[in-house]
Amino acid sequence: MYQKPSKDKYDFILGRDLLQEIGLDIHYSTSQFAWDNIIVDMVPFRYWTKKKIENTAKTWNVKRLESQTMHATAANKLRVTEIKPTEYKPINIKEIVQKQTHLAPAKCNQLQTMLLDFQDLFKGQRGNYNGEPIRLELLPGSKPFYAKPFSIPKAYQQVTRDEIARLESISLLTKVTAAEWAAPTCIIPKKNQTVRVITDFRGLNKCLKQNPFHMPKIPDIFQGMEKFRYATTIDLNMGYYSIPLSEKAKNSA
Repeated sequence: MYQKPSKDKYDFILGRDLLQEIGLDIHYSTSQFAWDNIIVDMVPFRYWTKKKIENTAKTWNVKRLESQTMHATAANKLRVTEIKPTEYKPINIKEIVQKQTHLAPAKCNQLQTMLLDFQDLFKGQRGNYNGEPIRLELLPGSKPFYAKPFSIPKAYQQVTRDEIARLESISLLTKVTAAEWAAPTCIIPKKNQTVRVITDFRGLNKCLKQNPFHMPKIPDIFQGMEKFRYATTIDLNMGYYSIPLSEKAKNSA
């Protein structure tokens, strides 16, 4: 803090070391001060009076309490949001068929026979896409994008390590010690509270040549289906991971 001369118009002057120590930010672009998650507009010289200072101090105390309460609530939510390890188990076909109470017994038998003919699809494992590996075409002049990693909360670090190790064990991920490209990754819970790994590829996407593909809309699909009595949906295990990348594309993904 700077001790002012007797003729100086400023009450006091704060040095950069003190501003850094107390975490006070001055934003000249918006003419605002930011301190402890509270933002205050800059004001003209001699704006402040004793009464205004007292009222502002009371307001700041209220905002600080609200901010502390908000952060505490967010921390509590984080603690109670459990993310469980992934579990892919074989499906009990007979049990699934028995739950189809809307079907007549004869139809249930037909359904069970059909599912048993393809029981390899229901072993709870990752399938393999048999088409051509996906190629990623970079735009001319593209430079590798290397992003900083996301910070993982302490509560999620072990389940994150376990899931990454699992993906390595089934050859979906390969550990590398150095790479030109890097995208930050974290985990979120699925609907059943098990772990889902997500990666932010926005940096890579900006460098890719776009190959638009028209995705059909669900209403259009239904309109194209005539005189059907039953419609079935299938949720694929690790469907995204079943599509292989070309060796060149692996270097940037």
